[in-house]
Amino acid sequence: MKTYGIVCDALNLEHKTGVERYLSSLLSAMMAQPLLPDERVLLYVSQIPKKGSPLLSREEGSGLEFGILPSGWEWRVLSSKLPGWTHLRLSWEMFRHPPQILFVPAHEVPLYTYSKTRVVATIHDVAFKYFPSAYEPVALRRQAWAVQHAIRYAKKIITVSETTSRDLEKFWRITFDRLRAIPLATDLQPSPSYGGAGGGINDALLRYRLTAGQYFFYLGRLESKKNIVTLIRAFVTFKQQLGIGSPIKLVLAGKFGFGQAEIQSELKSAGDDIIVLGFIPDADAAALLKGSLALCFPSLYEGFGLPILEAFAAGVPVIASNIPSSREVAANAAIFVDPNDTPGLVRAMQTILHEPQTRADLALRGTRRLADFSWQKTAQKTWEVLRSV
Repeated sequence: MKTYGIVCDALNLEHKTGVERYLSSLLSAMMAQPLLPDERVLLYVSQIPKKGSPLLSREEGSGLEFGILPSGWEWRVLSSKLPGWTHLRLSWEMFRHPPQILFVPAHEVPLYTYSKTRVVATIHDVAFKYFPSAYEPVALRRQAWAVQHAIRYAKKIITVSETTSRDLEKFWRITFDRLRAIPLATDLQPSPSYGGAGGGINDALLRYRLTAGQYFFYLGRLESKKNIVTLIRAFVTFKQQLGIGSPIKLVLAGKFGFGQAEIQSELKSAGDDIIVLGFIPDADAAALLKGSLALCFPSLYEGFGLPILEAFAAGVPVIASNIPSSREVAANAAIFVDPNDTPGLVRAMQTILHEPQTRADLALRGTRRLADFSWQKTAQKTWEVLRSV
């Protein structure tokens, strides 16, 4: 029997960012593909994820407290009252009951892994190498250690883009045969519980007091490496050029991260036309994307850039940084701007607002581009890597 262990305690996080959403969507897609007769999968968690996870059964009256996993899949709950679940409790499990293959898709590789256990790890980005000043010192050291530790112990490394693969080759001289770039996908959709066609969008707009077609939208963490200050300054200039009375707004959805003080200081002097929503549920994010003029995504660095695909799924244009990962994901379906070019970002907003044919053309290109990405493809390629080690 070939045993795969998958580290997935990140499923227990209440507010999931891109990495945790990758984990849940990937696992769901992997479960949809049948195991080979001699395979089984153990899902390592500190506790069973709460109901509402895409991995859990949503059948009414099933009588199952924790939901249903496919045949051959099982939870392996590793409870611990000590801190350091990954490097203490999970390492102890690797010593006592090692799987043949350990997959670490959204977490750190445990400190200890049995020498005969073959490790596959996903590295999502190496932003800390390009922008170390965008991290707290402790977070910077931990990121650097975690990536170095994964590189040392992983037989195969999955990256979410060719860009990240090239970065790993550049900074760590990893041989090409150890790397496999497997792109992400999106299934972000307005919740059907909102009502019929368009109901999700209308309901969300009402609750957030927004008007369709009268705001630009940003989705992601509000932090330094996402270039939020430049986006705010560009929008302020854009509004000044429109003149008094323009209803156009900028909506920022996401939690604050490193650089919060600088961003909030910039917001205080920016006026009332910039709305900060904080973290919002996926269904609301999909609805507000759908109602926006465009997604503004001016990041200094991305490993992939999932919001770009989410905007494509919503059928809205994208203004993105002219960085390798964004070009890799969006291809010809976005307006690209140098992340340090504030006037260029202003011009891109003007284009979106004043050229409806350009908006329509970009939205159509985005829809076509989206067809190249699916969780089914991502899961299939991931299984290929796991079965190859």
